[in-house]
Amino acid sequence: MLTAISLITSVAILLGAILLSLTGRQGGGKIRNHQEDRERSKEQPVNDDDYWKLGFIYFNPKDPSFTVEKRYGIGWTINFARLLSWVLVLFIIAIVVLSRVLSQ
Repeated sequence: MLTAISLITSVAILLGAILLSLTGRQGGGKIRNHQEDRERSKEQPVNDDDYWKLGFIYFNPKDPSFTVEKRYGIGWTINFARLLSWVLVLFIIAIVVLSRVLSQ
């Protein structure tokens, strides 16, 4: 059971990463282009210090994006003002806890 959960999780993460790499471009431009113009801001709220908590947690309820580029380094982070972000974090925690419980 633990092996099946680990395998399914790994495959889901790998397929998600492949999907993002095939559908997005540098800066996620192609992903964000699916949003309507009225939802997209002409300015970049990602660079505003008011939306970064503790310097690395992005929280902007007005931004419709699920993921944004990190301020420092390479990669992406999630917008914690979106409900889906919290669902994702709780899902990852549940997988870790479930794996730990099943391994004993």
